[in-house]
Amino acid sequence: MNGCGHCDALEEPWNQMKNIVGGKVTVANDIEAEETDKLAELNKQHGSNVDVQGGYPTIYKIKKGGKVEYYNGERTEKELVDWALKMSVEGKSKKRRQSRKRRQSRKKQRR
Repeated sequence: MNGCGHCDALEEPWNQMKNIVGGKVTVANDIEAEETDKLAELNKQHGSNVDVQGGYPTIYKIKKGGKVEYYNGERTEKELVDWALKMSVEGKSKKRRQSRKRRQSRKKQRR
């Protein structure tokens, strides 16, 4: 990544995670605290309010509507993958529940 000890330790799990989730979620990296222009552009594009926090390195995801969720879990491939895909899985489960409720409601209306 960039030579920082914490970043170097994360490089292998991060790359493994990117290979696993590629195509399902967009993974980006390398915005430094000093790169305020890049961070400002990212926030403008997504309607978000990302800030580089004290984590080494700061890991976050931008959900629909610009909501930012920072990562505070273990820096392992499995934990990173689970966290990265959590947004997709939660969204699909919610849609399934809503769809099931609509079907049940239609059945009641037909009776």
